[in-house]
Amino acid sequence: MYFFTSRERDVFKDFLTERFGLAFEEHRHHFLDSALAGRMEDCGIDSAVVYRRRIENDNAELSRLADAVTNNLSRFFRNPGQLQAITDFVVPELYRGRDARHRAISVWVAGCATGEEPYTLAMTLADSLPESTEFHITATDISRRALEIARVATYSPSRVRALPASLRSRSGSNGDGAFRVSDELRRRVTFVEHNVLDSPLVHEADLVLCRNVLTYLAPAARQLAIRTFRESIADGGFLIIGNSETLPRRSGFNAVVTPWARVYRRPCLPSE
Repeated sequence: MYFFTSRERDVFKDFLTERFGLAFEEHRHHFLDSALAGRMEDCGIDSAVVYRRRIENDNAELSRLADAVTNNLSRFFRNPGQLQAITDFVVPELYRGRDARHRAISVWVAGCATGEEPYTLAMTLADSLPESTEFHITATDISRRALEIARVATYSPSRVRALPASLRSRSGSNGDGAFRVSDELRRRVTFVEHNVLDSPLVHEADLVLCRNVLTYLAPAARQLAIRTFRESIADGGFLIIGNSETLPRRSGFNAVVTPWARVYRRPCLPSE
């Protein structure tokens, strides 16, 4: 395993912060070193300088490094309290005045990892919205490998253990020891490689779900991501982040306390 000097590590930390907004506090240095060394070994590179040049000029390798330094482990029906908030509070609010807006419900799942979260949300919306209501989910991540897994939409039993049996039978099929998401749900989700620090990919979103991403960002990057979410969400739309995360007071969102979870809402502009 390659052993990094503090200066070499700082070079990579600065690069990853600049490109992805990722922050690596001291307690995560070993994790970063291990990820970097693993990628260097796979590339047959034994010089930090040479590997730095490689990721500057090879987007595919940069994507593989991004995958190595981010946590892409997920599972279906995580955080049931937040899903309950979506079902019992967000969905009724989104459906209110739907006839006046004449458009499908638009959702953005940022930091979607290997797809369990957007597919869980698709199942939740399909189960709780009136049958005639259209919706579409745009799911994004910086990891190309994670997105490839998400598009295949086939998961091991451990990933779907918390998926209710009633939804499992309606949302996919079991075969060869794996669960495959149904074609109908897959058509409702589009996976795109995108960085939350870039220009908004989704506009007039009714709901943005970004759980446990902000906590890994440097302060300036976190502020930029929040601004991107605000620009992406329609007036009256919702933002849900991780249970351990909070937005700053002047974020442009109003905190909403429900019996199940704390969510945020972009205020509606006053009518003229």
